[in-house]
Amino acid sequence: MLEKINQRRLVVFIILILCLFSIIQLLLYINNWNTMYNNALEIQKLHPEHNLNLVYFKLDTYNVFMDLMINSRLNIIQLILPIILIIPAIFDLHYLLKSGVFKDLMIRSSYKKVMVKEIIKCYLPCIVIPVFLVFTFFISYLFSGSFDIQHTYNDILGKSMNFPWEYKDFSLEFILLFIFNLGVVGFFFINVSLLFINKSKNLLLTVLFSFLTIMAYQIVSEVFIGNLLYDVTGNILFKNLFSLYNLWIYDGTNLLFTTLYVLGLAVVSTILVYFNFRNRERVVILNEK
Repeated sequence: MLEKINQRRLVVFIILILCLFSIIQLLLYINNWNTMYNNALEIQKLHPEHNLNLVYFKLDTYNVFMDLMINSRLNIIQLILPIILIIPAIFDLHYLLKSGVFKDLMIRSSYKKVMVKEIIKCYLPCIVIPVFLVFTFFISYLFSGSFDIQHTYNDILGKSMNFPWEYKDFSLEFILLFIFNLGVVGFFFINVSLLFINKSKNLLLTVLFSFLTIMAYQIVSEVFIGNLLYDVTGNILFKNLFSLYNLWIYDGTNLLFTTLYVLGLAVVSTILVYFNFRNRERVVILNEK
């Protein structure tokens, strides 16, 4: 059974599951939206003296998208995102290393070429979240049919809308960076798993160690570093700037800093991966244990 599973099939399967989950959440969202409107109609019938003049309206695509990301069950994805990406990322490479197949590959090619090729393959799951987000944005448009965020801001929700109101004049740019940043942080998660792949013969243990390391980093960066910088500078932005979970909601943070931050994580973790695999003898010995 496991022999029929490979990275590409896992990636396609995960994308399909996430997209199906997104469709279900949108349908529930539409049902709730229609229920609220119908309830308002009932109130109008019971109290015609209020002359509510109800008109059925929909939020713009940006706010529907952010509403789904923040207030629907889609927000669960942010909690398990490292696991969603790490399993397909290292699935093939872990088997290659632990089965000794990579030794056979090195007979026909150099260690460097083999490892560079196989490690690059590990980053294929980086497309999972961007594809899922683009799909969710697309179906949000199918429901909304509008990109008029100014109407939502002026006439419906104002500053209480789910889309960060400070970016309402740069809405498309925000969405593009939103998707880009989550894609880059996925790259970082995969790099963390590559730091542990040589240390365990068990795939699930490798995934667990990687996940716990990411959670530990999240706690240290947000609770300790963020609060320390807040105490030193008095700037409340530092409380949320280092939170990886904040990439999902952008609450009290800065989009430009967040982009630079995740790029920094990607660069530093890539350097660590390079040092983790540069010594052929060490990699061979670790995977023979």
